Parts: sequence; structure tokens; C-alpha cells
Amino acid sequence: MIVSLHLLKAVARKPRRPRIGFALFALTLLADPLTAGPRADHSSDDTTKTEARARLDARRIAQIEAWLPENPAGLGPDSRDRKTFDDLARRPANAQAIREAEALVAVPFPAWSDDDYLDFSRSGQRPRGEAMIKARQRRLSPLVWAECLENRGRFLPAVEEALREYLAEPSWSLPAHDRDLKNFHRVTYTVDLGSATFAAELAQSLHLLGDRLKPETRAAVRAALRERIWAPVLGTLRSGVPKHWWLGTTNNWNAVCLAGVTGSALAANPDRRERAELVAAAEHYGRNFVNGFTDDGYCSEGIGYWNYGFGHYLVLRSTLYSATQGKLDLFADPKVRQMALFGPRMEVLPGLFPAIADCRFETRAGAALLAYCDQTLGLGLGLEMPAAGGLGPRVTEAAVYNFGVFPVHSSENAAAAAVSRPGRELRSYFPDAGVLVCRPGPQGRLGAVLKGGHNDEHHNHNDVGSFTVALGEGQPVGDPGGPHAYTSETFGPLRYTKFEMFRSRNHPVPVLAGREQSPGRQAAARVLASSFQPGLDRYALDLTSAYEVPGLKKMTRTFEFSRAGAGALEVRDEFAFAEAASFETSLTTHGTWKRTGERTLEFTHRGATVVLQVESPGAFDLTEQRVAENAPAFTRVALRLREPLRAGTVILRFTPLASPAAP
Repeated sequence: MIVSLHLLKAVARKPRRPRIGFALFALTLLADPLTAGPRADHSSDDTTKTEARARLDARRIAQIEAWLPENPAGLGPDSRDRKTFDDLARRPANAQAIREAEALVAVPFPAWSDDDYLDFSRSGQRPRGEAMIKARQRRLSPLVWAECLENRGRFLPAVEEALREYLAEPSWSLPAHDRDLKNFHRVTYTVDLGSATFAAELAQSLHLLGDRLKPETRAAVRAALRERIWAPVLGTLRSGVPKHWWLGTTNNWNAVCLAGVTGSALAANPDRRERAELVAAAEHYGRNFVNGFTDDGYCSEGIGYWNYGFGHYLVLRSTLYSATQGKLDLFADPKVRQMALFGPRMEVLPGLFPAIADCRFETRAGAALLAYCDQTLGLGLGLEMPAAGGLGPRVTEAAVYNFGVFPVHSSENAAAAAVSRPGRELRSYFPDAGVLVCRPGPQGRLGAVLKGGHNDEHHNHNDVGSFTVALGEGQPVGDPGGPHAYTSETFGPLRYTKFEMFRSRNHPVPVLAGREQSPGRQAAARVLASSFQPGLDRYALDLTSAYEVPGLKKMTRTFEFSRAGAGALEVRDEFAFAEAASFETSLTTHGTWKRTGERTLEFTHRGATVVLQVESPGAFDLTEQRVAENAPAFTRVALRLREPLRAGTVILRFTPLASPAAP
């Protein structure tokens, strides 16, 4: 069982990769957008917006209002429920929260720095300002949870101090999302990933500690939430001012912001009508996030953003379900099941996922997210939420983890679970997205991920026709992954020229007549043939439209994945030009490589070695380039035919080394 057994075993035995465990729910389910990783944003240049504002149904708002409690309430019980919190306190994993809180109260509260916040405005670089904000915000969760667990008042002064500090901040938005500095100068507040997520943290903290906080503190936090979060979004819903473009987008911004805004209102807004309006908005506009997935459940943002965006969508689902006593359940939509299955279906070998789009290399599906989906949707993964959970670095997700797992009551789920074994099948095919995941047979060792798609996907890299080869614990050849930090130009017009990692030449795809793939929806793979058999998968793509090359008549790529023996992947490129032109193909690796013969190479990563045999019309040259750009460095190996040709066929055949190299 690839997901349930291998992934959980990998947590304990793979120290060379970041560990993923259920206890750190936030690190796998709700990756922190303040860290500069594969979870920040498509900014307002997003090209797949749908409606930005629509009049909400007044009857639906009234119906939801009747479902909501008279007073706001966060997720789960508050700290007065001593049975619940005493039980949590007895869990060994939760002792870390108290130890961390003790360490925090012993050091001064990190200072706010206008200079750090404004660094993005000056330099276009994100890390400095975001690190300052994160250092301040990450104190809240351990302090709140430690007080809830211990119930002695020891940490209340530190919580009060933290809340006062947050109220004094000029902006809760990330500097990169406050380009005109209107939030910083308190001219107009708008909601972004950072402020929405933090709003939910503040509101859930009020819920957990209740009247143990000073009345004036609670009132001040609620007033700030109204000014900075609820009033701006309600203004957008009612009049369109200010604009919040993320209501109409189909990427992770939609789910993250809706989860934060709605969760904060449900936990802290005393106006039940406003809570109902925001819930109705979440129900209505949350469909845009669902529409961002193909009908077969594919997430073009990659596995890292699936963790982040879909992880927040399930937080939204938990808060709405809890507030309405199950009358509003976002997981009742049958498509959500397909979205949830994206994680296990993208696992090519135990613990290995392709780094498509801006996903960091070696990112995995969040273990807690998988367990939540398995428990609520009955996916058939066999994953159990552990008794010894952890509280993590954020208040909200810890509440979801401990209090918000609500199964979808449907006989269809049980029936589907009985026949569905996601992650165990020989292959996972996403026909709407053009992505095929090939797994080995009983005796095989090789796996592969084959990508069609187009070059206008969320967090797109120009990578039509790309592939990843997986073996053992490594990915010797394949997609290099995305950046660990964004800049002011990442999502602008220079994305595919200034930044190496987004260009097609730094993905395992051809370069024709010296030209790379072009961006845009028109640069799309057309499926010519697909044949899936127990022993052999064949997948043929026409890549011609991805290249703006004068005189290009043909560029097809045919993959054949064999499960015979240890397994093999053959990549056959057939090209034709009106006049003789150059042909080159890229091979990217995070490992090492060497030429072992006139037509053979070896690529090694994490102790796993694949042999590449090349068939080509005539000789070829090999050159290498080291690419180091806001991410772990990788090597581009360029295989270039020595002579220009009018037409030809190049075949790359990958097989595991007979005697794998030692780790």
C-alpha cells in the first residue's frame, strides 16, 4: 500500500528529507505562507479569474443565519472544557507546547521593524520582511495552547502582550501584497493570504481563552478584525470597494483567504447577520477554487500548493460544518473527492512525488491532510488520525486537527472506498490535465510521471511534454521543482526570461532550432494515442504548438513505460522542419551524472542510478550547466545532435542500474 504504509514508514526512516508527521499538522497541511516556499501566491496578475463579485442570494443568507448560533464560536470547545483539554495535556506530543511557551516568555517579544517591512518596496525581495512578521506571529499558538492545557494563568500575561503587539502593527498583510503600502499607512485595508490566515489565528485564540482575557483586549481585537478584515470584505461583497480579486480566482488564494476571513468571523464577529453573509460568500465564491481543479481532480499548482490550498479548503469546510451543525458541508460536492485523491494519485513511488510547477523538489503530500480526507471521505487509504497528536505552530490548524474531523455521511463513500485503492494502482491518469503517473509492477523498481498539459497553468513552468524518472528513494532525472523564494518580478512579464527555473530549457523537454517553448494556453500537448496495459503504458503527445519555430512541421513525443523486469521508460522524439535545424533535449537532475559510453549515460540521485541509452541519427554532444536560483541547485545536461537535420528521431531509454549504487 503506497500511501498508508510506505508514506508513514518513510516519516520515520528518511532523515535526508524533511520529515512529515501527523503531529506537526501545520507543516504538512497548512504550510505557512510567511515562509518563502511553494505556498505564497499568484498575485493579482492571475489570468484565470472568474466573476469577481456577484449579488449574494438574500434568502440563502437568511437560511444560513438561522443555522448559526446566536454568539460567535470558534472550532471546538473553549478552555473551560477541562475534560477535553486535560485529555490533550496528557498526550506526550503536546508537552512540547508548554516547553516552547516557557522558552518564549523568557525572551523579549520580537520587535516590529518598519524598515524590514519596507524592504520589499525597495528591493523586491520578500524574505526579510516576512521573517520579521513570522518571528512575531509564531509566538501566539504555543502561548495560547500552553495556557489552555495548563489552565493556571501562567501564560496569560504573555498572550495579552502578544495581542497588544499585533494590534499595534500597521499591517497584517505581507509586504509583497501591499505594494502601494495602503495597508502599511492605514489608508485602506485589504485582505491577503497573510492577514486572512492571521485573522483566523486571533479569532480562534479569543474563542479558546474566552473571558480569561481582559475585556478590553477582546474588544480591541474584535475592533481590529472588523476594521482590517470583515469590513473590507463586506464592502467588496456589497459595493465592490475595495477590490478583492481573490474572490474570483481559481487558485490557492481563494481557499486561503476565504478560510481565514470566514473562520475569523465565525469565531469572533458578534453580528450574526454579517457572519451569515460571509458564510454565504464562502459557499458561493469557494466554487471558484473547486473550478481550479480539473474534473478528474488534477491540481495544476502541484503537490505543494495542493497541501496549502486544498489544506485551507478543508479548514473552511470544518469551520462551516461546525458552525452550521453539518447543514453546510463543502465536502458533499462529489468533485471534492476527486480533489482529495490528487495527493495519493500523484505518488509515483513510496514517498516520491513529482515537482511539477512551483512545487519544491521532494515535497510530499501532507500526511495529516491525507488522513483527514481519508477519515472524512472514506478514500480507502487505511489512515487513522493518531491519538497522540500535536498542537503545531498555528492555533487554527491545531483546532481542525483535534476538533474538526467531520465524516461525510454518505453510503456512496463507503462503496467507493471498497473499490478504490488510490496509490496502489499500476497507474494514475488525469485525462483532463494530460498527466500520467506510471508505477512499477510486482517485480519492478522504476516509476515515471509523464506530463502533457499546457503553458498557462497556475504557477506555470514551460514544461509541456516533461517527465520524471523515479527509482528507489530518488528522482535521478526529471522536473527540477520551483523556487524557495519569490520576488517582485516572479509573476510579472520577466517570469520566463529572467528566471531560469521557469524556462523550458531547464526541464526535460526539447529545444528546437535553438528555441524554447513559449508560454500561453496555445502551447498545449495534444494527446495522439494512449494505451494502458498491465505490462506496458504507451502515451503519445503532439508538442508542435508549444514551439514558435518557423518551418517546424512536427514535434511528437511518445512515452513507453514497460513493467517487464525492473522496468524501463522510453522517450521517443520525432521532429521535422522545412529546412535543416538543430535538435537538442534537456535532462535535468539534482544528483550526479556521467557519460559511460558513446551512447550511454548514468544519472544518480539518493543512491539510485538509472542508465540512459541514446539512439539518434548521428553523433551528439553533451554539455552541462549548473542552475542555482532560489532553490537547491540542479544540473541541466543538454544532449544536442551534432548536425542540423530536416527530420529525425531521438530515443532515450532509461533502465535501473543492475546493481544500484550504495546510498
